[in-house]
Amino acid sequence: MDIHKNLRDLRLISGMTQEKVAELVHVTRQAISSYESGRTQPDIEMLIKLADVYGTDISSVLYGVSEEQKKLKRIRRTAVVVAAAVLLLVFAGSSILLFTNLSFTPINRLGLDTGLEDYYQTRFLFVHIGKLIYGAAGAAAVIGALAEIMLLMNTKQIPDLKTCFLYLLLFYAGVMLCTVTFSLADSVYTISDYLLNTLTVQLSILLLLIYRIILEAVRKHEAKR
Repeated sequence: MDIHKNLRDLRLISGMTQEKVAELVHVTRQAISSYESGRTQPDIEMLIKLADVYGTDISSVLYGVSEEQKKLKRIRRTAVVVAAAVLLLVFAGSSILLFTNLSFTPINRLGLDTGLEDYYQTRFLFVHIGKLIYGAAGAAAVIGALAEIMLLMNTKQIPDLKTCFLYLLLFYAGVMLCTVTFSLADSVYTISDYLLNTLTVQLSILLLLIYRIILEAVRKHEAKR
């Protein structure tokens, strides 16, 4: 059972800080942090107190069965699935382009020998396939970003900004790994050529983060009214 994750989610849903929760259950903030990280396990009495503070039952603490908890899990699950799919497609696109440039020398290095039409056509075919795969990665990123936006709109408590930034950095690191490392072995295409192929992917994820920031600002403003 992921009790520590459930405790963290319930606190996020409640909108309370660790300090506030600690004050209500008469422990230190460090204790709450330890519960949420899984370093220590609260006893059943403390679990009941925390459930009461969060306005839920013990089942939500133990199994994460409340509707808001399920929404948060769907947001995270969607993010992971989309990120994995996009990175896999970017990896495939980069692999094909590198293979093409290593195996089929560009036309301007071979001259215009009319006996090489098939060779040229094969090169163009592989380049086209690589571009199509990059396009699929961009489409997957756009669809995934829209799906996340819809989920965020229908969720009372959105994931904290620090976590969102961390996921974004990890995702961009994956994009760099799947492009820059391939470009280093490519004597034909440059780093910018590879990165331009992922521009739609990068913009989609960046816009999702901007939407997340704006959504939080709007909700805070509405809460003050």
